[in-house]
Amino acid sequence: MGKIRKFSIVGIAIIIVAIAILVYYNYNIQLTIPRPALPPSTIDIVTKNGNIIYPTKLQADEWFMDPITLTKDKRFDPNAKLIQNSDGSWSVDSKGQTRLNVWTKGSDNFRQNGGIDTYNHSVIEARGYWYKPSDWKNVEMTGYFKLNEYVEDEYSTYSRSIWHNRTHNGCGGSDYKLKLHFDGSVSLDKEEWHVLYTDQPKPSWMLEHKIVDGLGNLTNRWIGLKNIVYNTDQNGTFYPTMEMWIDETNNGTWKKVHEYTDRGAWGSTMNRCGGAPDQLITWGSPVATFRWDDTADVDFRNLSVREIDPHSS
Repeated sequence: MGKIRKFSIVGIAIIIVAIAILVYYNYNIQLTIPRPALPPSTIDIVTKNGNIIYPTKLQADEWFMDPITLTKDKRFDPNAKLIQNSDGSWSVDSKGQTRLNVWTKGSDNFRQNGGIDTYNHSVIEARGYWYKPSDWKNVEMTGYFKLNEYVEDEYSTYSRSIWHNRTHNGCGGSDYKLKLHFDGSVSLDKEEWHVLYTDQPKPSWMLEHKIVDGLGNLTNRWIGLKNIVYNTDQNGTFYPTMEMWIDETNNGTWKKVHEYTDRGAWGSTMNRCGGAPDQLITWGSPVATFRWDDTADVDFRNLSVREIDPHSS
């Protein structure tokens, strides 16, 4: 019995030592195993009250929707049937593509002639605009929208492009598209040329769409949307930054829900337009567009487009 008891004690001690060694070994091995990078930190909860996020640039172009004279506004160019509602908002009833185009003050000749002197992105990047120095470059686009019947689509905006067609290799359609999906999620695409979309770069294990906490389905709700694009100069290189803000309570309180800066390595085929394969879209354009597709019924109000000074706020 004494030998058995002594053996049991020794055996237990060996097992305890073995477990300790195993735990120690496993712990240290875990420390050396490369771990996947964490997702980008969530955006700080930033809120602002009022009608603007960034101030309008001094003596720059701006456009505000007038609900009384909208159909006579020569700078406003919808491609859908518009009907004014009793509350002053407007209804778009389109089963196809809806494009609400807003033109700069100096765009008249461009619209009449329909042409551009070059589609070469290197040339356009060097001069900073498609048509005129007064083109919208750093813009804050705002609107309130209500989806009356759910479809799988989204509200989006774009600028920095001209014609979205296949002429000139589709090079007139390069832009950034911030999208607020009708299910309450957000995504960002870069249109390298018309039509080739590339998703915002992110780790492969991240979801394609970012869910906005607490937002949910947008049907039968007025939602404020601000999509902002502007350049930041860092040592002589301009990097485009995109921000999305929403007013989910319809009371002028804006919350930033997405932000991303294009620093390159986004896109691979833009050299077909004379620029780099991952060309930064830094230039201005004479038109900015509010967009959605395949909608059964959408109401909108309080649209605006402003050239902003994002670095003075």
